[in-house]
Amino acid sequence: MQARRRDPAQAAIGYAQNAASRDDFLPWLGLVVGFGGGAAFLRWSERHLNTSIFVNVSGIGSVDHTGQRRIILWSELLAVRPRPWLTQVEFYGVGTTRRIVAPYFLERFPRLMELVSARLKAMR
Repeated sequence: MQARRRDPAQAAIGYAQNAASRDDFLPWLGLVVGFGGGAAFLRWSERHLNTSIFVNVSGIGSVDHTGQRRIILWSELLAVRPRPWLTQVEFYGVGTTRRIVAPYFLERFPRLMELVSARLKAMR
């Protein structure tokens, strides 16, 4: 008698059904989702910690963790959008990809906002 071979997809579905029927499934699921979400958040915040923001006479710019530079000239600045829930301010320039994110926890964030607001007042 030959053994019946199961399809790997059927085996995975069967295993998932068995795991989901256990009494301790939800606490384990919460634990896995919680750790996964925490790891994603740490990765996201680490990326923002390694970003440098600079302001000069021609505009505002950033250098991210990969060394890529983004610059929005003062004449191209469309909007400054505070995002308190995300603890950051976003600067939007002309074009869909022209965005610079400045987190609130930058060392000299208040000075950055002073310079930006003074420059925007002078442009009116």
